[in-house]
Amino acid sequence: MEKTIEVIKLVADKYRDKVNAIICEDALIIEYLYEINGEKDTFKSIKIKENNGILYANIYPDDKDLVITINDLEKIFQEMEEEIISKKKSKQEEKYKYYLEMFDKLFETDAKEHIDFKKMKLLKSLHQYFIEELYTPSKEYNRIRREFIEYADKIREQLTDEQKDLYEKVLELCNEMTEEQDEQVFIFGCIMGNELKLEFTDCRV
Repeated sequence: MEKTIEVIKLVADKYRDKVNAIICEDALIIEYLYEINGEKDTFKSIKIKENNGILYANIYPDDKDLVITINDLEKIFQEMEEEIISKKKSKQEEKYKYYLEMFDKLFETDAKEHIDFKKMKLLKSLHQYFIEELYTPSKEYNRIRREFIEYADKIREQLTDEQKDLYEKVLELCNEMTEEQDEQVFIFGCIMGNELKLEFTDCRV
């Protein structure tokens, strides 16, 4: 079990926020996690068994059987992280493409013919940066927020533990809907700015 203990130490020292480690009979199950809408779920699992000082790994759902070292395991973690980033990037690009098609349908434009979000590297991080760093809440926003917290706390005081869990889930879904709307409005604003620029250019005397 010496090598398995090394794996556990590696996970505890470097990957505790990225994985769940579960000891199951004669194997160590490592669940590599990814985050969706603020919640973590299993991306892939690695089942590790040690036999005579050798680590044997099965990666699910890839159905790969490997003989690995500690260094190999770190490389596997790195590959999984890169795969997650790629999937998130692809998902975001698909969402932007959908917004673009929606914009064209609403405003009868052909923005999709000359806007390529894959080339707009700044845009992909600007929305999140705006939310986290640039936005300054107004006095009215702060007033509404204070009232919201006050009423939300009053509701919680009257709920059972089970009802509180449901209530928290409702609030999470409301936040997700708001974030989705904000992102769409932000992207629409970017597309509209580009379209207006083209129109002004075409209308120059």
